[in-house]
Amino acid sequence: MPPQATRQDSNAIHEFRGHEVSRLIAGSIVVFVSGLAGWAIFLALTLPSSHQARHWDAAWVGFDAGLIIALGVTAWAAWFRRQILVVAALVAATLLVCDAWFDVTTSLGTGDQALAIVTALLAELPLAGLLFWLARRIMVRTFAGCRARLGDERAGVRLREIPLLLGGSPKAEPSPATVIARRRRENAAGDTKR
Repeated sequence: MPPQATRQDSNAIHEFRGHEVSRLIAGSIVVFVSGLAGWAIFLALTLPSSHQARHWDAAWVGFDAGLIIALGVTAWAAWFRRQILVVAALVAATLLVCDAWFDVTTSLGTGDQALAIVTALLAELPLAGLLFWLARRIMVRTFAGCRARLGDERAGVRLREIPLLLGGSPKAEPSPATVIARRRRENAAGDTKR
């Protein structure tokens, strides 16, 4: 069998697996969310409005340590302009929203309520919003840059319309990396003929 046919067969198998993996992940999440929704309803109906917790200090210090690490990785990735900034920013932003939620809800009716609300509104939530915006902007610009390298100069596409590159797109189009590599080979072959 010629190498070209083997490569095409391999790409087709990779394409199929990538599509199946993404559907398996989506299906698993739907099942998990369904169970979690039932659990949340159960908790809403049965949990008391107050509860004395053990290891309260360890829970909050551990959470804040995780938030510090996430923000540190985000700052490092931003400083050195690394693509992992997208993941770090999303994790840090999510932790900031969770921190604001728990600070405010656990302080309602106490002397800490005003400080928790002010901190959430002036620090945690604005920083989370900035990090969510930054992650989205990087993803859109990265995709636009890939499209431009492929010669596709269309106007911007919404992030939710950008296909996953896991195993290629559902239409079995080659991935941007494959097209770029192919064009480089063609350009190199053209240069050697001259």
